[in-house]
Amino acid sequence: MKKYTWKTSEMSQCSYYYNEQNGRIVGQINKLGHTSVWLAKIIKTSNEENFLGQYIEDIYAKKAIENFWEIDEKTLLEHSYLQDKKYSTNK
Repeated sequence: MKKYTWKTSEMSQCSYYYNEQNGRIVGQINKLGHTSVWLAKIIKTSNEENFLGQYIEDIYAKKAIENFWEIDEKTLLEHSYLQDKKYSTNK
């Protein structure tokens, strides 16, 4: 399983969620101008970004990004009951 962590910019207007193994940024939150609104976005590739929404506090924006990657990384193969032969579709 990949390990991710947050790094906040020096100005505290932006935080990056990145993979600790390779340094790749996979999420970012930004403060919207001079408001108290935070924008959350997912970075899948250099050409693909998905905006998750606008949040009233940075903690909610961070949680949205963390939840996105937590769900994205899960596969049915992680569940032990699928490893059981009686549930296998390969006969």
